[in-house]
Parts: sequence; C-alpha cells; structure tokens
Amino acid sequence: MITRRTGIAILFAVSISILLLMPGQPHVFVSPKGNDTETGTRSHPVQSIQQGIRLAGNGGTVHILPGIYRETLHISPSAGTGRTLRLQAETKGNEQVVLTGAEPSSLLEWVACSASTCPGLPEPVRHHVFVASLPWDESPTIINETLKDGSQQSLTRARSPNVQVENPDKFHEFWWQATGEGPTQSDLADRTHLIGAPDMKGGRALILDGAQRCGTFLYARTVTAHDSIHGTLTMDEPIGALTYGRQETGSSGYSKYIVDNALGLLDTPGEYFYDSTTHALYLWPLEPENPKGLPIEIGKRNIGILLSRSAVELDGIAVTAINDHDYFNTVTGAVVFAPNRHLEAIRLLNMHISSSGDGIRATMQNDGLLRHVVVDHADLSGISKSPISFIGAPTGVDTVSDIRIVRSSITTSGFPFNEPAIFISRASRIRIEHNSVSDVASYGIHITGYEKTNTASKHISIAGNTVTHACQNASGCAAIKIFGGSFVNTAIHHNTVSDNLGWSFCHEATTGKPGYAMGIFISNASGIRVADNTSSKNSGPAILAFTRQLPTINNAFIHNFAGESDIGIELQGAPEEADTDTQANATRHDNTMIISNTLNRNRVALSLDPAHPSLVRIRKNIFRDNDAALSVGDVTITTPSAMSALYPYWEY
Repeated sequence: MITRRTGIAILFAVSISILLLMPGQPHVFVSPKGNDTETGTRSHPVQSIQQGIRLAGNGGTVHILPGIYRETLHISPSAGTGRTLRLQAETKGNEQVVLTGAEPSSLLEWVACSASTCPGLPEPVRHHVFVASLPWDESPTIINETLKDGSQQSLTRARSPNVQVENPDKFHEFWWQATGEGPTQSDLADRTHLIGAPDMKGGRALILDGAQRCGTFLYARTVTAHDSIHGTLTMDEPIGALTYGRQETGSSGYSKYIVDNALGLLDTPGEYFYDSTTHALYLWPLEPENPKGLPIEIGKRNIGILLSRSAVELDGIAVTAINDHDYFNTVTGAVVFAPNRHLEAIRLLNMHISSSGDGIRATMQNDGLLRHVVVDHADLSGISKSPISFIGAPTGVDTVSDIRIVRSSITTSGFPFNEPAIFISRASRIRIEHNSVSDVASYGIHITGYEKTNTASKHISIAGNTVTHACQNASGCAAIKIFGGSFVNTAIHHNTVSDNLGWSFCHEATTGKPGYAMGIFISNASGIRVADNTSSKNSGPAILAFTRQLPTINNAFIHNFAGESDIGIELQGAPEEADTDTQANATRHDNTMIISNTLNRNRVALSLDPAHPSLVRIRKNIFRDNDAALSVGDVTITTPSAMSALYPYWEY
C-alpha cells in the first residue's frame, strides 16, 4: 500500500530525475577509460573532458572521474551560454583529476647521439644525450622526470652556470656575476666566464639587474651576439626598465645572470636543449637510460583551460605542466581568460595548479570585459611567473571588476621570473581575503591603479591574509603593495606579514646587507586606509609610503602593529632623479594620518619626510623599545617628546 507520504517521495524523486534529464541540464560523465564515441552516461563515459563539454551543450555538469587527461580545454561560446556549465572532479581521498600539459617520453622515438646525429655536441658529452623529433610546434619549458625512488625532478634547459643550488629559494646566488664592462645598454660583459666559452648566440639570458635599481627587476633577453674573445654578450633589447619614457640601464658589475637554451651549454645530467627550427629535443636524462623507457613528462601545451564563455564553474581540477614563455604579452597559463570577450559569473573552486608558467591569468584587451569571478580554495605552487593575475585594459574604464580571491594558498612561486604571487592591475571591486602566501620570489600581493590618468580604482579590500617570506629573490619589494594612482574605498586591513627579508647580490655588495624588503608598501598611490595589520621582522620598513612619479596623499595608517623591522612606519620622498615628478614630490604625503599604531622594537619607530609636516596628522601612537623613536630628515630623536618643540602639531 502506498501512503500519501510515500507517494509524495516517489513523485519528488521522479521529478528530480526528470529535471536531471531535461534538455539544457545534462549530466555527462568522463573517464580516462571511456570512449568519445559513447553517450557520456555514468555506465558509458566519454574519454576526453573536451567531449564532455561538447555533450553538455548549453549548460549542465560534466562529472570527471579520477585520472590523467592530456588536453587543452576550450570552453567557448559554442558550448552555449544559456546555463551554468560545471566541470566537477569526482574524487575521494587522495584521488585527483589531473589535466596535464605534458606528453610522456615513451611516445617518442629516441636516438642515441653520435657525430652524425648531434654534431654540435662535444664527444665527451655526446654519448650521454638522446635526441627525438617532437611532433608539435610548442617549445617545451616544463620537463619532469620521475626517479626510481619515486621523487620527481624538473629538468632544466641547457645552461651555464650549471645548477649548483644548495638553497633553491636563493638560486640567483649561484649565477655568474657580470663585470660591468659593457659600453651600451644592450651589452653584458664578463671576462671571467664568457671568454672562450661555447657559443651562446641564440640563447636566452636571464639578468637580475644591478645598475640604477638594485635587485628590482629580472630581464629575459635573447642573445644576438657572443664575442668570446672580449667576453661580451649583446642582447636583442636594452637591459633595464623603461619608466615613464626613461630607459634605465640594468647591467653593471652588480648584475647576476645565466644563459640557457643554447646547444653548446648541454653538458650536465638533467639538462635539455630544444631546436625550434628542426623540432629536435636533445635530452640528457637523470637516469642513464634511453628516455623511451623512462617516466619523463615533456611539456606540449602552454594553456590548460581557455575560458571564452560566461557562467562556468570549475571544481576540484588539478592542472600541471603548462609551459611558460618569457614575455608578458604571450598568453599562457593553467587557466586563461580570453582577452577579447565579455565574461562573467566564473567560479574556480578547489583548483590545484603546479609546475606551470602562469597560473590563473586574465589580461583583458580593449574590447574584453571580465566581471564576477571567484577564486576560492585554490592551491598553487611551483609557478614560474604569476600564480594569479587579473589585468585590465589601459582604457580608463574598469574592464576587470568584481573579483574575489579567497581562502587560497600560494607557495614556492615566481622563480625565476620574479613576478608577484597575486597581481591585480587596473581593476575595481576586488576582494583578496584570507589567503596564505609564502616563499615567493617577489611581491606577495601587488595591486596597481591607472597611474597617470584621472581614473580611480575603487572598492578594494585586502584583508585577513598571511604573507611570509616574500621577496626571496628581489629587493625594494614588499609582502603587500599598492602602486600607481588614485584609490577610493580601498583598505589593507587585518593582514599578518612577517619575515620578508629580500635578497639581491647588488644590494648585498653595496650595503653589506643581504636584502631590503617591506611589509606593506604604498607607492605613488593615494586614498588608501591601512588599518589593524601586523607587520614584523622585515629587513626594510614594516609600513612605507613612497612618492616619486605620482602623489602619495590622503592615506591613513591606523591601529597597526609595526615591529622588529628596520623602520616601523616611514613616509619617504624620492630623491631628485630624472623620472621624479616635481609636483608629486612637492606635495608628498599631504593629508596623511598616522594614528594609534604600536611601534615596537624597530631601529627607528617613525621616519618622516613629508613635504608639509603640518598636513600630516600624528596622534596617540605607542612607542616600545625602539632604538630611535623619530627620524625627520637628518635629525634623529631618541624620545618622541623631544620633537614637540619643532613640530607642535604632532602628538606622540
């Protein structure tokens, strides 16, 4: 007998089943053991995720079973835009859905090098190297080998100097030192290592500069000429930043550099060289065997997932082995937003991204628009460029807005390119909250505005994040930075930043200190509230506001703990340099507030260089155990009360 309650339950179950089968809401199943000619049901899954997306039509859920998928996903308008398209990893325990940009070496035909097959290699090296022709155009920059003990190691492009890394977070320490004899901005001189060295023409030089800026930028340049008699390299572009029309010189006797991607540099186990003209890959594996029988993964793809459609949710997918490229205008990444489309309502949940170039990247062009994106519980590590970057078009209009990056973890990233862990540029309505960033090469969180325009960035919250050991390979760097322009309703609050020390050979050679890194850095930016943060154990200031090309006014520093750093809170103006805007320098730090902060155990508690001291409000700060309480210009005072006669409008 069917009761009324049982009848309702049966009707409900039938209704749900009908809804699941309704057009526009399909459930498609994908398995590495499936077949793309199947229907995509649970019992008859398809094999590729791309086929699952196609079967999902204008929306629905693609259920992805654990395993390895070797493909680039194109989520395009052809998949429909009527409903949300969900890609859901169906995993339990340690299972993973892995989308990889690599192909196994076992698919290739490898030949042991000989005088005829590898004429560019010297004889002692030749018998260790194997060569294969890649059946694709993409240059591999990610190659990983799994050793017999189960550990995985990344192979490196043929390079000099060879890898001699005792501390992998400071590998620039083992690069060569230039001698600074290059007569032009495009030359690098090193009489110690480049004279008589193998020909490096066509290779890539990675240069950590050391001329006008110490350890600030890393440059990737193509070597156009190698003079092995005089010991010089000539690059295809100047070495140095182009800052507001002023070309800096980035090569000097304080520069560190390596050269890679030249066949003559292939001389060590774990190195490879790829000839993009012939598609030949020369490989010296770590295990002394033919790569045909070794577990080696070779990067084939520079995009993992390309999003060209709105209303997409990705949940629980791991993406790995996505090739990087040197230059910023090359679209690569584990998850890439199409730059010229209007995209919105995209959710990236529980993503695991590793061993890749860029991680999650959007670089919008003038006709592109990005709205309402959530990155939640992402886990990113081993990213050579920026793990997360959202960059608006330089139009003066918010082409990127309503972005949430929350509860995510980033670690061991930015090597070697020294790019920020989280980078947001020309955007509004941004929330970066409750994330953990640690052991990264450059900035932990870096926000830039519209710089020299009348457009303000609005409604930005950087809150509840923990950033430690940022700036591992850069100086003049910070755990959290806001740069360039006017900001409205923007706050850095309730964050914890600590142990940011910085490193550069240039800084160490010129100052005797290993690095210079800040906790919170407001640079050429106005209208920001910095409140209730803890910034400690930094080699530079715990909190710094700096002006050079743009005003740094209308900022507030309230109720922060700034301790155990070189300086607690510093207001600084740029020296009179060629690219310093005199108007910005003349009004630096006007209407700045420093109120109710605790300044504890710093070398100097407050260091102040405002243009108009009476326009800076200092109230109710607590000074504890600092070596000096106050520094204004060339005057240093041990106790803040001693300054009251000179600056009666400040209260200590």
